[in-house]
Amino acid sequence: MGTGFRTTLFETVGSRQVLAMRRLLLLACCAFMAAPLLAANEWTHASSDHFDIYTTSGNRRAREALTYFERVHAYFFSQPNLSPRLTRPIRLVVFSNPREFRPYRPFESAIAYYRSSVDRDYIVMQSFGPDDYPVVVHEFVHMILARGRVRYPVWLSEGLAEYYSTVSLLGTLVTVGRSPENRLQDLSVTALLPLDRLFAVTRAADEYRTVEHAGPYYAESWALTHMLLTDPRYRGRSDRFFEVARGGTSTAETFRAVYAKTVKEVERDLNNYVRDGRFVERTARYRPPPRRAEAPVRAMSAFEADLVLANLLAAGTEDRMKARAAFDALARQRPDDLPLIESRALFEMRAGRAPEARGYFARAVELGSTDAQTYREYARLVGASDTALVEQLLQTAVSLQPGDVQTRVMLAGLLATHEPASVLAVLEPVTGSNPPLAFNVFQLRTNAHVALNQLEQARDAAREVVRIAAGRQQQALAANLLAQVEKSLAAQTSAAR
Repeated sequence: MGTGFRTTLFETVGSRQVLAMRRLLLLACCAFMAAPLLAANEWTHASSDHFDIYTTSGNRRAREALTYFERVHAYFFSQPNLSPRLTRPIRLVVFSNPREFRPYRPFESAIAYYRSSVDRDYIVMQSFGPDDYPVVVHEFVHMILARGRVRYPVWLSEGLAEYYSTVSLLGTLVTVGRSPENRLQDLSVTALLPLDRLFAVTRAADEYRTVEHAGPYYAESWALTHMLLTDPRYRGRSDRFFEVARGGTSTAETFRAVYAKTVKEVERDLNNYVRDGRFVERTARYRPPPRRAEAPVRAMSAFEADLVLANLLAAGTEDRMKARAAFDALARQRPDDLPLIESRALFEMRAGRAPEARGYFARAVELGSTDAQTYREYARLVGASDTALVEQLLQTAVSLQPGDVQTRVMLAGLLATHEPASVLAVLEPVTGSNPPLAFNVFQLRTNAHVALNQLEQARDAAREVVRIAAGRQQQALAANLLAQVEKSLAAQTSAAR
């Protein structure tokens, strides 16, 4: 599978006269380095089809951000192979100035970042305005890659985010591949890194984190990605390159396998490509989101805003003490606040504190939670220690979120040993031959039909298991399952004669 971003109608040569991005993009998914700031400012909340925004920038800015993000969402999600499952709206946290943002930034140079947790996706920004649009798209690309479980080398992940960061959406036309003026400037004043070094950079390296080094690193990552996607020598096989690159193969081996080129040969091509400076733009049509009524905007209470910020801290992995302190402070104000208790349950679960998490989950259920994830994650924690409770929790989760295939598979797996008819009933709404967890779905169906002596239906389901199986282990399991079903069906047919 390629990047899924390439829908080209015609091409033009990009001008160097592009509005400069005023700030350096440095992204991280690491711990915060400062103490949390209480939500002393006035916070505003608004929502759209795919986003919740929390901001100190006021009503107008909230609506502007939602409108722009929905347009970006419409463009990217219209591309082939891009269908990450977003069960909840993405949270946008937009501050008004560096002072407000400082306690929540990953490190000194960051002005925006993407962060994912078990329950939410966050895009956090120091501010939002037209000059920040590249930041928006850069972070959105990271979110798409993360949700699609696409793990590229760091340079390629950042190169793609930079490549699409200057996307221009005008009416039904979208242009990608423009040359950011700041990246061109970095390339003009600093020699390119040797590609061996570029490929070796990690998110802990100076080239990634510091102002002095990150500009040239991002510029070169952008230029190499741009060459892959637009240069005639490379673009024809770029989809294959992205496919191999996401499989864990080293970048050097990927270039050798896809283009039969050594790193030195690619380095020479890149130097010539940058020196030539003819960076091609691509223009295509896309379908903008339908016009909606103006998003309702409301003021948030200080407690609600502090809970959003506590959850933002909790989404990290290395600074749990600050998140726990923020939750404790909120609990002293409202010990039985349901959203707080649900958030705390998920946080303690992620922190590996199962007994504490179970207590919070139990309390959330007692208070009447209507959140399917609360019931599903509580069931995971309970596990085999109380199967009756697990079944009850999963039944509730399915009723609250009927379209969640993962929960249906969990419930069907629990029922498989003693209620095969219920297995088929639970999985019946899962349509199509390639839903999420399809291998598990058809395997469970096969076994349920066998238990009910419905061998022809079992054979049909087993054939789907074989068709969907990926990798040697699944393929061997699927082949064995089908063979057993066909053997039983043959014996049944013979006995009937």
